[in-house]
Amino acid sequence: MLFNSHIFLFYFLPLVLIVFYIIKKTRYKAEILFLSFSSLVFYSWNDPKWLLLLVFSILTNFYFSHWIYKKITKLKLFVGICFNIILIAWFKYRYFFLGTFLESYDYVNFIIPLAISFFTFQQISFLVDVYDRRSKPLHFIDHVFYVSFFPQLIAGPIVLAEEMIPQIKNTYKKNKIYGFFTLGVFVFFIGLFKKVFLADNIAPYVTVGFNNIYNSLTFPEAWALISAFALQLYFDFSGYSEMAVGLGLLFGFRLPVNFNTPFRSLSMIDFWKRWHITVTKFFMLYLYAPLSLFLNRIVKLNHSNNLVFLLFFPTMATFFISGLWHGADWKFVYFGLVNGLCLIINHLWKIYKMPKIPNIFSWFITMISVLVSFVFFRADNTSEALKLLSIMFNPSLIKFPSWMGFLFSDNNTSTSILSFFSSGTFTLKFLIIILISFIFALKIPNVADKNFKIINNWRNSFILAILILLSFANLDNEVSFIYFQF
Repeated sequence: MLFNSHIFLFYFLPLVLIVFYIIKKTRYKAEILFLSFSSLVFYSWNDPKWLLLLVFSILTNFYFSHWIYKKITKLKLFVGICFNIILIAWFKYRYFFLGTFLESYDYVNFIIPLAISFFTFQQISFLVDVYDRRSKPLHFIDHVFYVSFFPQLIAGPIVLAEEMIPQIKNTYKKNKIYGFFTLGVFVFFIGLFKKVFLADNIAPYVTVGFNNIYNSLTFPEAWALISAFALQLYFDFSGYSEMAVGLGLLFGFRLPVNFNTPFRSLSMIDFWKRWHITVTKFFMLYLYAPLSLFLNRIVKLNHSNNLVFLLFFPTMATFFISGLWHGADWKFVYFGLVNGLCLIINHLWKIYKMPKIPNIFSWFITMISVLVSFVFFRADNTSEALKLLSIMFNPSLIKFPSWMGFLFSDNNTSTSILSFFSSGTFTLKFLIIILISFIFALKIPNVADKNFKIINNWRNSFILAILILLSFANLDNEVSFIYFQF
């Protein structure tokens, strides 16, 4: 079930909200039980068979959390983490590994269980927190809710136990949550607007462009294409994340922010503090930090070699796994490694106190690095990504489109029929959409942040009404979210 579907917007969500607030008015503490049941219905709506996998994962990790807490040992934690890794490796990566070592192995039609990357990693973080005594095992219904709460189940944000458990307790106390409701509506429709009005209107242009990579794409077309995809991905995923935060607020839960205007970033370090924040936080807390600490304890080398082991190796290992987490394909690994390498260069620049670069050039270099990594993210395969990169870094591939021929009628400048900028009308529409989208990407405030406050006035009411109208006008085609494939 998609957040931007009619069944969700006009049937599922209103029904769940009505029943939830009726329960809230009674003396029965059944809110968490009802939301857990509703979340399992939500998850199983399109493909019920994967509900068994989710329930199996929840039951097993519930047992592991109590087993680990009863008498903490590293072996128990190791067993719990191995279970989750084996689960995701089997259901998401087995054909990838077989395809890597057996070239003739075909896994094109392989279907990955919905949300397995998110609910698996969220439960790994919980087991580690229980092992470190940062959290206690939950009651069964609370554990089911913590993992399956439908706003964040499918594509995050990844919620840590310390962020959610106090809010679950507050729900049992029947604390008033009506102050969250108006803000939740506003945040939800900002996210819906980003998805259905911005991302889904950019998507057809991106599809046309990538279908023409091998059809004499030119240098300007290649950069325009990957820039369009960057905006599509941002509005698609940040839109989902803000809808998730908005939905959480409707039920009195504050989910963590996942994006913070990343295209304002002036460095790669800054970018990864603003992009997919909860996944970055997960990998920093549960992979990068322990790995760095381990290496720091066992490696006794001089300062220069320490940089290799304490910066290069943990960073590249973290982004290798982060890339693989995104998808069972080598192109995602390269996506991760490009970002990891750029981060290392950024850190070394700071460590060795290199000259400060003017902000405009810092922003430009950062965006170039991000766009290069996104080539691997969007391309159908690695060879297609390398083909597009070869065009992007070949300025000689500049051609004037034939529809601009009237400008060169007095000289010998040649023109060509371009594969992407094929007509003046198409190109003008594309450039207008991208320009408007870019301005929105820089100017739309981070409404999902906990410090964002909505003022109830006519101006904001008018903005909300416009967002709702524009969003509903674009609901005819239910386009899935990009991160649902992970």
